[in-house]
Amino acid sequence: MTQFDLSIVVACYNEEPHLLRSILKIEKIMNLMNYSYEFVFIDDCSKDNTRDVVKKICENRDNCRYIFHEKNVGRGGTVKEGLLLAKGKFVGFLDIDLEVPAHYLPAILIALEEGYDMACIARIYEVPFSINGLFRLILSEGYKKIAHLTLKLKCPDSEAGFKFFNLETMRSIIVSTEDKRWFWDTEIIAMAEKNNKHIKSIPGVFVRDNNKQSTVKLIPDSIEYIKAIRRFKKSHNWLSR
Repeated sequence: MTQFDLSIVVACYNEEPHLLRSILKIEKIMNLMNYSYEFVFIDDCSKDNTRDVVKKICENRDNCRYIFHEKNVGRGGTVKEGLLLAKGKFVGFLDIDLEVPAHYLPAILIALEEGYDMACIARIYEVPFSINGLFRLILSEGYKKIAHLTLKLKCPDSEAGFKFFNLETMRSIIVSTEDKRWFWDTEIIAMAEKNNKHIKSIPGVFVRDNNKQSTVKLIPDSIEYIKAIRRFKKSHNWLSR
């Protein structure tokens, strides 16, 4: 039985600098709406003081839970675990650095209330100029093109870290996902499309924080992403779609 209208999974890895600030921003948005909600924090072996911040956040809130991994699982595995532990009718996650702001949550919830199985952000980039930011933009657009050409996806931005679900209609698909790393975002979209789920893509401005140290390892993660697409395509006989 659901206990909340919405569960927000917060997958953490070295989020100390912005975590509390981001949670306060999300709460400000959620408290303007007539929704009960919970936070499910899962820390995937952060090397900074993220766990102390999580404990502080949960200390005086009765809508917070947390799990601390003993071994690093990976982003996809962490998000999946949180989604399946959620107690909300609607469940989802957003990258907690809020480079896509929390003020898109109302539009996401409207889509789910309208009957969509899944609602996600399609990023519109506003990137303060830097060599690193430009490189990451090119890389992100490259991921999109590879995914769309290889898997023939309809969703315009399968990689965006801002996805919410109707848990009743999407649970079996969430359970079926296998990737534990960055490809998980694309995998859940691909599986939802293959199973004819209704997905709402909502344009959302993405503003790169060039002062934030990314947890993405560009070259190794890019290679792993391409390998993951190939494994997925082969294991699911994707040519038969």
